[in-house]
Amino acid sequence: MLSVYLVVSEELSYVEVVDYWIGGPTEYYRIADLVVARNHGQAKWLAWKNDKDSFIPDEIREMPKMAVRIKRVNVEGPPRIATYEYDPSEPDFAHLWDLGTPPPHISIEEEQT
Repeated sequence: MLSVYLVVSEELSYVEVVDYWIGGPTEYYRIADLVVARNHGQAKWLAWKNDKDSFIPDEIREMPKMAVRIKRVNVEGPPRIATYEYDPSEPDFAHLWDLGTPPPHISIEEEQT
């Protein structure tokens, strides 16, 4: 039985190389995907593997901390990244993107406006 999970990582960064010798600006981002998987562990793995900037093959110790929330149960099909199957602008799917209370280990803070 597969379920849909919302996976959100701690803040990650990468340096966008503009010049080989000088480097470039640091970009900050989070992995945020809807994943169809058997369990939390598989959902984390698939989301991390899908991120081209942080995935390091054969180095599980480098996996970032992630919050995982189950959003739907009894989903058909194979395990996969389902981010684009559930458009957050559609009212039927908007709730799937709600993380709820984020755990302290990934430090998500509300932006001040």
